[in-house]
This record gives sequence, C-alpha cells and structure tokens, in this order.
Amino acid sequence: MKNIRIGELLVDSGIINEQQLKSALDIQKQSGGKRLGDILIDLGIISEEHLMEALQKRLNVPRIHLQHINIPNEVIREVPERLAREYSVLPVKLQGNVLEIATSDPLNYDAINQLGLVKGRRIETSLAPKHEIESAIERFYALHQVDEIAEDISREREVSESLEQLAGEDFSEIEGRVGSAPIVRFVSMLVEQAYLKRASDIHIEPCESVTRVRFRIDGDLVDITELSPSAHASLVTRIKIMADMDIAERRLPLDGRFNAQVEDSEISVRVSSMPTVFGEKIVMRLLTDSKSGIYKIQQLGMTPENIELFYRLIGAPNGIVLVTGPTGSGKSTTLYSILAEIATPLVNVVSVEDPVEKVISGVSQTQVNPKAGLTFASGLRAFLRQDPDIIMIGEIRDAETADIASRAAITGHLVLSSLHTNDAASTFMRLVDMGLEPYVVASSVVGVVAQRLVKLICPKCRAVYTPTGADISYLHSLGMEDIPTLYYGAGCDACNNTGHYGRTAVHEIVKTDNAIRDMVVGHKKTQDILGYLKNKNQKFLMDNALDLLREGKTDIFELYRIATAEEE
Repeated sequence: MKNIRIGELLVDSGIINEQQLKSALDIQKQSGGKRLGDILIDLGIISEEHLMEALQKRLNVPRIHLQHINIPNEVIREVPERLAREYSVLPVKLQGNVLEIATSDPLNYDAINQLGLVKGRRIETSLAPKHEIESAIERFYALHQVDEIAEDISREREVSESLEQLAGEDFSEIEGRVGSAPIVRFVSMLVEQAYLKRASDIHIEPCESVTRVRFRIDGDLVDITELSPSAHASLVTRIKIMADMDIAERRLPLDGRFNAQVEDSEISVRVSSMPTVFGEKIVMRLLTDSKSGIYKIQQLGMTPENIELFYRLIGAPNGIVLVTGPTGSGKSTTLYSILAEIATPLVNVVSVEDPVEKVISGVSQTQVNPKAGLTFASGLRAFLRQDPDIIMIGEIRDAETADIASRAAITGHLVLSSLHTNDAASTFMRLVDMGLEPYVVASSVVGVVAQRLVKLICPKCRAVYTPTGADISYLHSLGMEDIPTLYYGAGCDACNNTGHYGRTAVHEIVKTDNAIRDMVVGHKKTQDILGYLKNKNQKFLMDNALDLLREGKTDIFELYRIATAEEE
C-alpha cells in the first residue's frame, strides 16, 4: 500500500474539508513538526475518537485498549524509552520476528521504519488514543526500569562488600560515593513506584532461590520484581544505611525511618527488619506528609445517618469514644479525622501514639518510647497533668492504659482511642475482660465506631456477575429479597488484575444508652447487647456493605470476607 497522508485520508472520508486541512497545515509549518492529527484535535475540528474511528475503518487497523493488558518486560525492551516517548508508541506483543506496536498515528511511516531498524523486526500496528499510550508508557517503562536495575544489582556481587565497609561513616559522605550505584537507584525507584501505585507497604522477602519484592495495594500483596539471592544483602544494607539502622546487626529485629521526596510529596518511610532463615526480611511502610491523607469526616464513607450520630459522639463533653476493628481497617485514619475536626484554639488537645503517622495542627502529639520508659500509660498519666480537654490514645493495649483512660473520661475529659474488636457490641465486654469494672465501662464509654475497609470494583474492568444459587441464598439470608444487578472486576492492568481499585469504609456506630449501661453492669453477654441492637434496628457493618453492593461499587466476595471476619 502506498504511503497515505492523514490529511488526505480525513478529507477523503469527509471528516474535514480542504480549507480545514489547509489551516491545520499552515499551523503545522509554524509549530516545528507537530503532528497534524494533534493540531486538528487542538483546533476542535475533530475529536480523538473520530480520528481513531476513521483510521480504523480506512486502514483496517485493529483497535487496542491499553488499560486492559499486561506487557512482559521482554516486549518493553524492544523499544527504547526515548523512542517510545518521541514517537508516542508502545510495544505490546512480540511473536517470532513480528513486533506489534500501539500508535495513534499508523501513517507515521518514518517512526515505523525507525522502530523496525532497532532490532530488525517487522512492525505491525494497532490503534490506541495518544493519552492512553502516554499513560501506558509511564506505567510500563517505570516498572521496566525497576526490573532492569534489579538485574544490574544481581550482577554486582561486590556492591554488598563495598557497602559493608561504610558502616559508621557520615551519611552525606556515603551518598556522595555510592549515590549513582544501581542499588541506590533501585531503592529510590521502589519508593517512587510504591507511592505512585498507591501502595501502603513494600515487602522485600528473601526466599530459598530468589528475593521477592511486593507492594501492598488496596490490602493485597502484588508481585513487582525479583532479585537473585546474591543481591539481597546489598539491598538490605542500603536500606539500613538510609534508615540509620545498624548494618552489622543481623540477628535481631530493628526499626528505622527515612524521608523521601516523590513529586511534590514528602514521604516518611518506616522500616522494619526481621531475621529469617534466608536472610533479613524488610518491610517499608509509606506514610505521606501531614498535608495529605487526612480526610474530612464527610470523606470517611459514612452514610448521612452515621455522620449525624458520629458528630453526636465526638461532640460529647466527656467520655470515651472508641474506634474498633482489625489491623488495617482504617482506625488511625478515622482518629486523625476526628482530631483535625475538633482541634480548635479553644481546647487543649493532646495525643499519645505509636507511631505518630500524621502531624495535626493544634495537637500536642507524643510518640511512645518503651525503651525510655514512655508507654501509653505513662504518657497518658503525664498528659493528665497538662490540663487537657481532649486526649487521643493511639490504642488501648493493656489494662493499665484502659483504667487510666476510663478514669480520665469519668473526670471530665473526652478520650479518643482504638481497640481490636470485631464489632461494636463486643467492645464493652472486651474492656471488662481487660480488667475494668463493669460500672466503670458503663459510665465512661459514650459510644463505639466499628469499621472495616471494603474493596471497590475497578471501574476499568467492571463486568456483570451472574450469582450462583449459593450467592442468592446468602443474600436472602441477609434480608435482601430483590437481588440487584451484581458486578465484579474482571481484572486489568489498571488494578493489577485484582478486579479491585481503591477502598472505602463501612461503619457500625453505637451510642451507649441506658439499656446498654444496664446490660454491662448486669454482666450480660455480648449476644444480649447484640440482640438488643437488632431489636432497635441498628445499622450494622453488613448493612452498609449491602448498600455498596446495591450501588454496584463492591462485589459479593467482599461481603463473604466481611462475614468471615465477623465470625472470627
């Protein structure tokens, strides 16, 4: 087929006229080589979608959706990143000697010929919008760089030995001497990619034949890359140097911290090391700066009814408000939202935390330090001598802390804290089990907020789900008589093939009333409190989750997960 110009194609197809083409060509001459299709789109003469349809129909070029595919690293290697960005193309498939590329301009023959010369491949084209290609380039080439550097590290066995010799030296001098080493770039890129992919943690796990690197995204661990075992020690040493940890100590768990800058955000990275049979395992927790990640109460995912009840709890003049749930259920996020809401110049707000994850303006925050004798209990005692109005305790972990907190609440302070319980009803008896007198629990706890994080269906790959007979029976048992259209995530590149993208919270808020107080003082069981709440039409965690299911925001598998957690 002879070379066709895109302008001629659009005129022949009746999408633009000769005058519009002439105007665009005049602009192209002055723009220094800007692509004609982009100029026509910028002028509003055509849309990108119209351009795609015309090219697909006239040239019989297949359309490809880049957000729904995974591209192996060996395919990405076929086109250097510089050329991919210059020509706005993306390699998507390699079969024999044929390389398929995604492009928004299959008539750019100079680019196609140039790409074919890189490795002597025959080039075939697929169509994709330019913005999809640019987004995919950012996504795939960044992870490709991580893998490339991982391979470099695996080949550099001497890096570990050279880093070992740096123990005890000044950090700035170390940076100057090894700052360009592959291991340094690898750690920097790991943190950057973890942040950009919304990961909460980075796991570096030594196994028998490989070191595995994974990110925790939306609660799930996702494989990122692998290194050879010979590179593991150098990677651990580099991270320990950054976190000011003892690189010579490999027999004991260690903790450290370092800061990193990604785009416009300052990230605090909390590092934990643990000796295992194959070497030290490293987990890095990413904590964004205090200017981000603090939600308003209206952004916590509460229903309007729950928001109203929530404000009544935190507006109490004194008493304990407890946020409960398992690890990773968003309790700290909720507590920080409360602090940001109620910390005004009119009150003295203090907190004892482990660790301080966010800095809240107007709050005196203290981090516990058990080695120095500063525990939740001792910190709380000290703050009670500082004329506080509102006290936040990161977590009630023991009877001593529970006792001090409850007595502070009874004597006129508003106390906020978290506790590990499965639901709101069991919280009261949990405090009794910790050693508090029932009358103390009844008179101090003003309310409980139980919560879970629920995964949301990825909007890029959401598809209709046909429920099984067991699914329908289960939903009926939850009181859902009319089964709505159900959805699930089929899995795509945008969600790392998990079917989920992002999370929201479901809540169960119980305000302590006289009936609950009487049951606690009367040593009633959790089931008695639960039965009372059901009789007064309490909205439970599952009720909120069912609302999300009806709205098509989550899937039935998340309901099963919540139900299993509640039964534990």
